[in-house]
Order: sequence, then C-alpha cells, then structure tokens
Amino acid sequence: MADDAVDHLAMAEEAARLHCLAVAHDAEGRRDEALTAAEEAAGLYRALARDFPVLFGADAERADALAAAIRDGRPVDPAMEPVPVRARGPVAGPSAPAVVARDTARAPDAPAVATPVADPPAAPVDTRPRRWRRGVLPAAAVAAVLFGTLGAVGRPLAGPPPAPVQVRMQPPPAPVAVDPWTATPRADVAPPGVALRSAPSTTGDPAGRLAPGEEVRIQCGEVGRMTASETGERSAAWLRTTAGSYLAAVNVEFRGPSPIRNCTAGQPAVPLPHHR
Repeated sequence: MADDAVDHLAMAEEAARLHCLAVAHDAEGRRDEALTAAEEAAGLYRALARDFPVLFGADAERADALAAAIRDGRPVDPAMEPVPVRARGPVAGPSAPAVVARDTARAPDAPAVATPVADPPAAPVDTRPRRWRRGVLPAAAVAAVLFGTLGAVGRPLAGPPPAPVQVRMQPPPAPVAVDPWTATPRADVAPPGVALRSAPSTTGDPAGRLAPGEEVRIQCGEVGRMTASETGERSAAWLRTTAGSYLAAVNVEFRGPSPIRNCTAGQPAVPLPHHR
C-alpha cells in the first residue's frame, strides 16, 4: 500500500514537470517538443484521474486543453498553465497518494534534555487567632447581603433597562439563473450519435458518446478545430458540456440563447449553427 502511494506521487510530480516543460517550450517557439511534453503530461494526469477523479480531474482537463492548444497552433491560455504544488486533502481509498508539503524544514533530532522544574510555592499559613477569624466571616456575609439588597432596591430608581437594539438582517441575494443551453444529436448527419472529446478537436481523446435523442446540458462554447458533417457543412464551433467534455456544434441541434458565451473569459461569444 505504501508503494502504491509513492508511485502515484511520483506520477503526479512527473506530470507537473512535463506540463511546465511544455509551457516553456511553447513560449520559446519549440512546438514539436512542447507537444510531446504536453501529451505525456496529459497521459499521466488521465491515469491519475481514473483512480482519483476529485484530486486530479481538473489537472487532467488542463493538460488536455494545453495539448490541444499546442497541437492546433493556438496561443496558450493562462488557465492552462500549471498550478503550483499545493497540499491536497485526503482521498478515500486504500491507495490514496501521500502528499507532503514542500519546503518544510525539519529540525535534526536532538537528545532530550531534562529541564528542572521548580516546586510551586507553599500556601501561606493563617496564623491569626481563631476567634478573630470567627468574627470576620459573619461580618463579610452580612455585608454581602446588605449590598445585594441595596442593589435590588436601587435598580428600579435608575429607570428601566434600555430596549434591545434590533438588527435588521439583509435578505439573501437571489440566485443567478443558469442559461438553459442544451444540445441533441442531429438525426440527419449523426444517426449513430455524436462522439464526445476531451478537447475541442477531433484529435482529442474519446470521452464517451451522446446517443440519438439524448440531451446534454452545455456550459459554454469554444472555437476549436474546423469540422465537417456528412452533408458538407463546416464549423469550428465546439460546445463544452457541464461534465467538461466537448462535442462538435455542426453535429448537434442547439437550444438556448444564441450566440453562446465563450469558455475563455474576455473572448467574443461563439456563433452556432443549427440553433433553435
């Protein structure tokens, strides 16, 4: 079990190193070397995400998107750049990888040294005569009763207590409505269904299939590799599902407000064919 944890941690470290190397090569214009490193990093992250989807799912999507961008000659989006190594929460399962925080200095072991502890001071002994103590204690009790009675009498003379301050609570903000974007395979060009991809390109890894008549919720749109249907229609628009996979817009019927917002912040909306 310990060996499995070490193997997974080594895979994660190697995937992060290859991801950083791909970004550096792409910035230097070395596209072939950048693509090789990005595809190796994506393969490692996908293998980790199969066992630990919560821990490495987002890294796998980021690595796939980086490989697709380098492959298509598109600029690398800042969101594709590697995330710094961070402490991750525990993952349920017998082979959960052990994650150790970096740059944690450990002091060398030192021999234990016994520190002398001083004895607490002894309580003072009351040397006063017992007769004097018997007289003081009843006087103190009478004083406590007297002051308590005066306080109870004086409180009504001071006026009623101030009214409690009422704090007006602000109502919670209304939930933001989610645009009802959906897509269904076109019966005329995709009778067997539509393939789902891990990136907005036909070269992306298969991520499932959308069956005929099945409806899927769409999160946003993206301009990817140009695709063509069997009827000769062409479009570079791709749709990203709420699960994170992509499908070519030319093969589906799109329902909802058009154009759809771009998955990349600050980019123009994506016009879509076959909108209803």
